[in-house]
Amino acid sequence: MQRPLLPPEPRMSLAWGPGHYVPAVQFRTGELRALSTASSSTWAGLTPLVSLVGPKTEEGELTASRIRNGIKRIAAAVGNHPFYLDTIRLKPDQRVKLSTGSIGKPALDVAYAEARKQELVFVPVLRVGRPNAKICEIVQETVWQDGSGAALKYPILSTIPTPPKTHAILLKEILEEIDVEPSAADLILDLGYLSPDDVIQSDDAASLIDQVAQIDWRNIILLATGMPPTLSCIEQGKIGSIDRPEWKLWQALREVKIARMPIYGDYAIQHPTPPKDGGPGMRANIRYTTRRETIIVRGEGDVSEKGKMQYIDLCRKLIATSHYKGSNYSWGDQVIQDCADGIRDPENQALWRGVGTSHHFRVVTEQLSEFGSGS
Repeated sequence: MQRPLLPPEPRMSLAWGPGHYVPAVQFRTGELRALSTASSSTWAGLTPLVSLVGPKTEEGELTASRIRNGIKRIAAAVGNHPFYLDTIRLKPDQRVKLSTGSIGKPALDVAYAEARKQELVFVPVLRVGRPNAKICEIVQETVWQDGSGAALKYPILSTIPTPPKTHAILLKEILEEIDVEPSAADLILDLGYLSPDDVIQSDDAASLIDQVAQIDWRNIILLATGMPPTLSCIEQGKIGSIDRPEWKLWQALREVKIARMPIYGDYAIQHPTPPKDGGPGMRANIRYTTRRETIIVRGEGDVSEKGKMQYIDLCRKLIATSHYKGSNYSWGDQVIQDCADGIRDPENQALWRGVGTSHHFRVVTEQLSEFGSGS
């Protein structure tokens, strides 16, 4: 099939303002539930980056049907809203098993084809540092078929271009390789986990952003999180808190001279590395975002031994604090109230991941709606 001279026009505008929000979530039940239950006002200020998660080990089986089912689950959650489609734990050359048992198509080919079949408005994400020629070819073809452009996910803190190359030169080369104009490309500056022991200053972040802003991107997104891989910093059976350094950094950037203010992005209430759901030693917990920190209500003992009913007590503890926003604030807040009242089954940790994410979406979109008001 001959390629058209120009890619098709996108079905909607994909350029966001600095008051927009890009949360990075996985295609886990909880996160998808939070998206599917988000209000229209929340969706108006939000474009998620959703990641398909591959097998936990290289030996793990990955089939075409598993990927297709994953895309269908994403479709049910996002509907006709645009989103970024990323992957986690998939090798650049990953292929999937077909129904015949043979190793067939590249995983991305299968994912993009199913997303197209579901009529999803998605922007393919290319991870800088991991792409190979085949991946670039697949992304390039997707750009020219769908017209939604592409996104480069760039771990700028851990990427050191070899002189005379700079960050901008390196990124321009990749755009040329996938044949995408900057005006149809988004740059996701992924800072990953911001450890309390490794703080990045706003001036340093602004300097890095200024370097890549030499390219006239459609969007520049700053993505980071302060959520640690475990909650061991919070004592069992207590209520504690974890700072939101990603929000503080973004706020600080508003106070310094910067070529282009990036769009705010975070990993919602999760660490960037996929959690091991229900693993040995996991404690029941509720993560509840406030304007400056995340409140953690943590249970005691292994949740597999202590049981799910302890979530009823955790909900009651949270409601008794001054942080609880009320049952009408979000779907997640309604679940908290219903469980505290004993009229809803606590289910499992997947539900509570969704509860916390739902509340987080509402908090962040409200904060960003104030952008420009000086608050």
